[in-house]
Amino acid sequence: MASIVFFASFICTIYASPQQENVCPLLGAIYPAPQNLSIEALIQSTGTELSTILQQMSTAGNISTAYGPINFGATSFSINLFSAQEDDSSFQYHHAAPAIATAVNGTKIIDIDTVYRLGSVTKLLTVWLFLIKAGDVYFNQPITQYVPELLTAAELESTNATAIADNVDFMRWSDVTIGELASHMAGLDKELTFADLSDQPEPWTALGLPPLSLADIPICSATLTGSLCGREAFLNYLVKQHPAFPTSTTPIYSNIAFQVLAYALENITNSTFESMFNAGIVQPLNLTHTTYTQPQNNSYSIIPSDPLTSWYNVNFGDEGPAGGVYSSTRDLSQMGRAILNSALLTPAQTRRWLKPVAHTATTTTSVGAPWEIQRITGTHVTDLYTKPGDVGLYATQLVLSPEYAFGFTVMAAGQNTISIAQLLGDMLVERFLPVVAQTTAQQAGRAFLGTYSAPPGGINSSISLVADGMPGLRIDRWVSNGTNLLASIFASYTGIRLYPTGGKAQSPLPSTDGTSFTDRVAYRAVYGIPPTVDNSTFADKCNGWEDFVEEIYGGVSVNEFVFHLNASGGVVGLEPRALRIVLVKDGEEGGGVETVGEAVRKGWGA
Repeated sequence: MASIVFFASFICTIYASPQQENVCPLLGAIYPAPQNLSIEALIQSTGTELSTILQQMSTAGNISTAYGPINFGATSFSINLFSAQEDDSSFQYHHAAPAIATAVNGTKIIDIDTVYRLGSVTKLLTVWLFLIKAGDVYFNQPITQYVPELLTAAELESTNATAIADNVDFMRWSDVTIGELASHMAGLDKELTFADLSDQPEPWTALGLPPLSLADIPICSATLTGSLCGREAFLNYLVKQHPAFPTSTTPIYSNIAFQVLAYALENITNSTFESMFNAGIVQPLNLTHTTYTQPQNNSYSIIPSDPLTSWYNVNFGDEGPAGGVYSSTRDLSQMGRAILNSALLTPAQTRRWLKPVAHTATTTTSVGAPWEIQRITGTHVTDLYTKPGDVGLYATQLVLSPEYAFGFTVMAAGQNTISIAQLLGDMLVERFLPVVAQTTAQQAGRAFLGTYSAPPGGINSSISLVADGMPGLRIDRWVSNGTNLLASIFASYTGIRLYPTGGKAQSPLPSTDGTSFTDRVAYRAVYGIPPTVDNSTFADKCNGWEDFVEEIYGGVSVNEFVFHLNASGGVVGLEPRALRIVLVKDGEEGGGVETVGEAVRKGWGA
């Protein structure tokens, strides 16, 4: 269940346009999320090209890659690109290794309903389930309140003079919070008794390790041959384990943290984890090929080799919340959509969840609960929220883009699955992220670009929005009551760009010309400043977030804008709110939309 790291190793930069404007957007959406990705020509053509490449790779068998030699002939896989706005796939591809045609166990067909093991993607589902059933109100609570055995251990340590003075051998359980367990910040080791070397049939003493007494050899485990640890045995071993680090020092990948987290949730809800998993996720989303334990019928399951060697039938017992779930491409994609759409959580809860908790030692990877967040830079910074997993001969990736409201899954079974999942994930990001960004910019351009003017017979006020291949909707002209605001109160800025905030309203507001507005969507302006040459460590070279609101007029921020939409969703008006006026969109579409889209794609390196 090792972590998988993405290819991206980019450096965050300031984006200088030809007009020497520092384009410093806020982190997050640059345009509204794209609609109907599956029918966009760019997405379809990119999918066709990628299918051809994947077919060639699959036919070639052994190939050399950045991850070393990979034998596609010995591995089956499924990939699926999906949008939060659509039920249908935007792109999918499935490859069946030749060996499954004669497989004794499991399916002989690889498609969107084929069942794989998820490995550590299960951790993400465990935290999601905790949020569904209990919420993050518990995240700052000590685990000792919800796992009595750990409270007992903490109380015993508090009365032991040796333990009080010893942070080397004794874990401070009263310091461990539920949120730290969910985000690899509890300071726990990766494993406890799972796959303990002493449980393996190897001559360890001949290889240099010292002999062990019987008391040091775990009596239970969850390996291919070991007996499962129940709750009592597991917690007895856990309270004896040395801390890796004090809590919240640094991320340390931990499987056992999620077993403890599941115990806490069972205590809070007075329900079993499996019953909650089914009632909280499987049933509401109508997942037909997702199970917490091994499916009763393996007719949909891909089982490379035999069930034991592949780890298809290895029971994780109480460590199941760390890596035990089985699922299909269709179901995992549906779970990804549900996360992006806040289908099972409130939008506020989802926004809190899709955030980093801590950084790692690399500049492009952060850790969430338990997201592995990969930061990529093209025309602007965007974050991919990922969760990889592997177990036995299986490897899986779930990747979500909150900014573009799309994601993808990669599921593999056979040989070299970790490398293949990484390679396929790289290929999907490299090919689809630029065209999704291009499609998003073009859709936004068609909807928003153009000129907005005061109704005929009124004052001389108008705003023109254009695009130039850089992030946001740029204000090219802004006249208020005959005054050029770009040459007056905004003269010190090199540009003004509008970005969506996610705020929406559904309340009919008649305009001065009698048009009925059905929806309103909120945008905010970010002001460009001249390029900086300040190389100070403490100079914020992209401070749009810091200087977000510079001017307020009559209690309303001058950077506050609202677009008005008609009943069909078309943009019909723009309200610069500080000016107390709604400008009506002229009939023409803003120019250069397709050209700008191409510039955006090139900005992502495609």
